[in-house]
Amino acid sequence: MQNPINAQQLVAQYGALPIPQQAAALNPQMVVVPPTVANAAAAAPAAVGAVPSVAVGANVVRPALPVPHVGAKTKKRKFGQERQAAPEKVSTAIPESALYNQLLDMDRHVTDIINRRKADFREPFPPYHEPVKRVLRIAVQASYSHQPAPPKPPPAPAPGLPSNAAALAAASSAMFARAPSATPTDPEPPSWVLHISAHLVDPAEQLVRAALAAAAAAAARGDPSSAALVLQAQQLAAQHAAQQAAAAAAGTAKQNTLTSVVRRVEVQLDPEQYPGESGRMVWEKGNHTGPPRDVLEVRRQGSRSCRAVVLLDPDYQPERYVLPPLLAEVLGMMPHETRSRVMVALYGFIKSRRLQDPKNPINVNLTPELAQVFGVRTLKLSELGGRLSALLAPVPPVRLEYDIKLDALRPPPTPHSSSSAAPPSTVSGVCEVAVLDVDFFTPSPLPHQMGAVLQSYYKDKEIEAMDARLHSLIRRLNECRRRRALLQGFAQHPIDTTHALLAAQARDVRLARQGSGRDYEVERRTEVFRQRWVEDAVVNYLHKRLGRPE
Repeated sequence: MQNPINAQQLVAQYGALPIPQQAAALNPQMVVVPPTVANAAAAAPAAVGAVPSVAVGANVVRPALPVPHVGAKTKKRKFGQERQAAPEKVSTAIPESALYNQLLDMDRHVTDIINRRKADFREPFPPYHEPVKRVLRIAVQASYSHQPAPPKPPPAPAPGLPSNAAALAAASSAMFARAPSATPTDPEPPSWVLHISAHLVDPAEQLVRAALAAAAAAAARGDPSSAALVLQAQQLAAQHAAQQAAAAAAGTAKQNTLTSVVRRVEVQLDPEQYPGESGRMVWEKGNHTGPPRDVLEVRRQGSRSCRAVVLLDPDYQPERYVLPPLLAEVLGMMPHETRSRVMVALYGFIKSRRLQDPKNPINVNLTPELAQVFGVRTLKLSELGGRLSALLAPVPPVRLEYDIKLDALRPPPTPHSSSSAAPPSTVSGVCEVAVLDVDFFTPSPLPHQMGAVLQSYYKDKEIEAMDARLHSLIRRLNECRRRRALLQGFAQHPIDTTHALLAAQARDVRLARQGSGRDYEVERRTEVFRQRWVEDAVVNYLHKRLGRPE
C-alpha cells in the first residue's frame, strides 16, 4: 500500500500540493504551484536547459494557494466564476531572482520618474513665455560704376616772363590733354547698385568683441592681467568659431540670412528721376524662389545723386502688433506684442482685479482705463477677443533713408573745352555705408531645447525590445521550471502526479467548453436537479418530443 502524501514534503521538493476532494470516490488532485519563500531555499536549483521538452497543459501551473485544512469548509465558487491566473514572474526557487526583483522595482521607479518628466515636457507651453530679444542689423550701401570723372587740374604756371605765358599755357594744355582713342567704342552707361543686407547679430560674437576690447584696454593701461585677458578672449573666439563650424558641418546652423529674417522689402527712389514702376521695387518672402540670399540689389542707370527710402518689414514669428498706448500702460507691456500674449495679459488683469460680474460671469465690468480703450463700460467675455483684434495694428516697417551721392563725381562744365577732345574717363567705387540696429524678437528656445531633451530620452523602441527579450527569457525559465517540477514529482510520486495531470487536463477541457453554456462540475451535484426549473424543462422536453404546441 502506498504511503500517504506529505504536503510539506511535496511543496519543499517540487512545489506540489494535494487538494482534498469532498467526494470520497474521487482521486486526489495535485496542482503544481510555485514554492513559497519559506521553502525556496530547500529546493535545489537545477540546470534549466537540461530538461527535455515535454508537452504539458497550459493549466498545469497554478498560483500559490494556502494549504486547506482537512474537514474545514471551503468556500465554493459560484456558477461561471473563473479562477484568476497569476502573472508571469521569475521563479523564487532561483537564488538570484531576489536581485532581479529588486532591479525590476528600481526600473519601475526610474520609468515612473522619466514618464512624469516627459509629461511635464509635453505639457504645452503657455503662450506668454518671454521671447528672446535679438539685434537685427540692417546695412545699406551703394556702389557706382562707369561714372564720369573730373579731369585733372593743370598745374599752376611757374613765375616767368610775360612773353612766355602763352607758350606755357599751350604746353600745359598739350601735356594734360587726353589722347583720342585709336578704336572708338561705345562707352558703358553710368549706373549704380543699391545693396541691402540684414542679419541677426550673434550674441557670442558680441561677447568675443567685448572680451577683445577689454583685453586691449587692459594692455593699453599696462595692467599685468592683460595677457590673461587676451588669452581668454582668444580661447573664446576659437571656441565660438569651432561651434559655428560644427553647426555648419552638421547642418544644424540656423538661417541668418536676409531672406530668413525679413518678410518684405520696399525701395522707393526719387520720382523725378525714376518715375512710375522704375522708381519702386518690392521684394516679398512669399514670392522668393531659390536659395536664401544675404543681400538684395537694386540696379539703376544714372549719374545724378538720388535719395532711396528703404522700408523693411521684419519677419516676426509669431506676428506682433502695436498696442494702444493706454492699453500697453495698463497691462505693463511693450508697445508691440503678440496677440496671444496680449490676450493672456488682459485675461489675467481681469481675473486679478475681479472684474467679472458675480451674478453673470460672462459680463466684464471694465475699469475706467479699459473702458476708455474699448469704448464701452461693460463687455461680454466672448466679445473680448474681437474687440481686442480691432484695436491691434500691424507693426510699421523699419524706415531708412539713404543718399546716393554722385554729384561730386561729375566733371564741372568747361566752356573752353574743344569738341575734338576725347570723352572723360570713368570711375567706379562705393559710397558710405549706413547701418541701423533694431530690436528683433525670436520665440523662446525652451520648447526646442525640451524637444531635444525628449529626443535624447526617446529610447522606447530599444527598451521595448529589451523588455520583450526579458519576458521571453522569463517565460522559457518558468516553462523549464514547471517541466522540472512535473518530472521530479513524477519520479517520486508517479501515481499522484498522473492524477494531478489528468485533473488539470479535465479542467482545461471544461474551460474550453464554457461557450456551450454547460458546467459539468455543477451538473454532477444532485441538488442542481432538485430545483424548480427541472419540472419546466421536463414539460418542454415532452412537448417537443410529442410534437404538441406549448
